[in-house]
Order: sequence, then structure tokens, then C-alpha cells
Amino acid sequence: MLHTLIIGAGPFGLTLAAHLKQQGIDHLVVGKPMEFWEKNMPEGMYLRSGSDWHLDVSGVYTMDAFIEQRGLTTGEVEPIALDFYLEYVRWFLQQTQPSIYSAYVVDLQQMAQGFTAKLDDGTTIEAQNVVVAVG
Repeated sequence: MLHTLIIGAGPFGLTLAAHLKQQGIDHLVVGKPMEFWEKNMPEGMYLRSGSDWHLDVSGVYTMDAFIEQRGLTTGEVEPIALDFYLEYVRWFLQQTQPSIYSAYVVDLQQMAQGFTAKLDDGTTIEAQNVVVAVG
């Protein structure tokens, strides 16, 4: 049985997955990474957040670290464009490599000792804990 199932592969689900991995906690993200952002955010959009907002709880794979690695300055990238943010998230995923299963949960049932999630591809996952991180 999986320790933690994270439903949703957006910023919050991916952040939690990276943190759980760092803590050595068995986890799985179910969803398609940043799919909602890629398909639904308007072209040319800028984030309200600055480069000090990032996905890494440990403070290693921050937006500032990504900017520095690219040889840029904060002033050159703020305000943060959607495309730049999505590049940062892809870099963050390459660095942290959380466990992600690209499917959707279609049914979630509570059991005596946790939860059973049925996915749209027919897979069933049992987990002690479930976090719904769908935005």
C-alpha cells in the first residue's frame, strides 16, 4: 500500500511530491504535469508572483537558482511570463524527479485502512493517505 497518493500534478501537487521524496516517504502523483496551466492559461500571461515564489520547500531548486543557472538576472525575467514559469517547472521536475503517473482518478473510495483510487486507464491504487491538490 502506497503511503501518500497525490491527486493533481500542478504546482502544489508537484511541490508536495518533491518534498515527500526528499523525506523518503513513498508517494505517487496522479495527473499530467502542469496540463491545466499549459492548456488553459492565456497566451502572453504573466504571473503575479515574483521570482521569490518557487516550488522547492528545501530551498535548493528555486526560481532564483533556475534564473542564475540560465545566466539571467531577476530584473530580466520579472514579471514572470507563463512560458518562463513552465520552463522552470520542467527544470524543477528534472532535478527532483518525483513519482508521477500520467492518468486521472475517476473514483476514490475510503476503506478501513486508507483509500482506493480507480484511474481512467483501469489501474487501481491503494494508499494510506490522499492529498487532493487540484488547485
